Amino acid sequence: MGRLTSPAAAVRAFLLALLAVVVMAAPAGAVYGGHLARPGELPWTAALELSGQSGVVCTGDVIAPTKVLTAAHCAEGTPARDLIVVTGAVDVRDPKAQRSAVASVAVDPDYGRVDSSYGDVAVLTLATPSTVTPVRLAGPDDHSSSLPSRSLTIAGWGITGFHANDFPNHLRVAQISALAYGRCYQQFTPDFSSDLMLCGGGARIGRGYGQACQGDSGGPVVAEDATGAPVLTAITSFGNECGDPLNVYSKVDSVAPWIVATAAIPPPADSLSPPQPVISVRRLPGGRIRVTAANLPAGAAMRLYAVAQAGSDTFPVRSLTSRLPTADIATGPGVRGIAVAYAQRFAFGPLAYVRTSGIH
Repeated sequence: MGRLTSPAAAVRAFLLALLAVVVMAAPAGAVYGGHLARPGELPWTAALELSGQSGVVCTGDVIAPTKVLTAAHCAEGTPARDLIVVTGAVDVRDPKAQRSAVASVAVDPDYGRVDSSYGDVAVLTLATPSTVTPVRLAGPDDHSSSLPSRSLTIAGWGITGFHANDFPNHLRVAQISALAYGRCYQQFTPDFSSDLMLCGGGARIGRGYGQACQGDSGGPVVAEDATGAPVLTAITSFGNECGDPLNVYSKVDSVAPWIVATAAIPPPADSLSPPQPVISVRRLPGGRIRVTAANLPAGAAMRLYAVAQAGSDTFPVRSLTSRLPTADIATGPGVRGIAVAYAQRFAFGPLAYVRTSGIH
């Protein structure tokens, strides 16, 4: 559903739409590599329909009573009034299913900036709250949920065969494994980023592999956390064709800050990162400024910058590093503000930084 103009981009846009849950043609309507979802299984999974048309076009995930996460290419360019979200049932024909209009659509601003596969996430705001229990978003504490060989669960209402055109009414669930990033680099370069995406695939069954396909875009990729509770690790993004060994899924933790801010929901747990200090400043006599960082992590270094401005550019004219929670810095002529940064290594990830806006 992305809007691209070049021939290569048009092909890529078509490929981005090829996402569903279990993909093998099978006798008697069975599906290789997956099963019909049982009532209450992955209850946060949502179906996306187009107003005035029958059939599911994409899948989504309830992350708050009025917020549904889906793929950007499912929503970009589609007016909110044309979307209907179905929740609360594994069969979209179930009279007990909850149907809601969509009040607004927010697409990750990075979608399409670097490549059409980057930032492939969107948040839909429902006009009517869903009563299903939202799924928890993956955060820094779930760092191992996307590591190679990790078992993951996918779900959706996508097509179930190589050349099928009909979308099923019943939700299907399948198992895949997170794969080594190199496999997706080889097949999808330059569209694949290990920072933003998860490489995944299912077991070989018949002529192909249990995998996602058209209609499952935006659907859940779920792992279990240390307590056995489900966590939304990624959402279905793109692939080549149904039954292909590899598909690409957008990692949730890589875009969690944007999702949290857009959906106005609490951020994922992050006990691995240092707490963010609360920065306060006050002017002292003699052209000095005192900066205090409450809750500065042990061993962290606070660095202060006196910032000057020339035209539209800002630049530091002096700096001061302090391991104490309070430090004074001289401003002097030409200084227009103070910028503050702090850094500390933590268990998983690079240096953590927090910056405040300049003090004018």
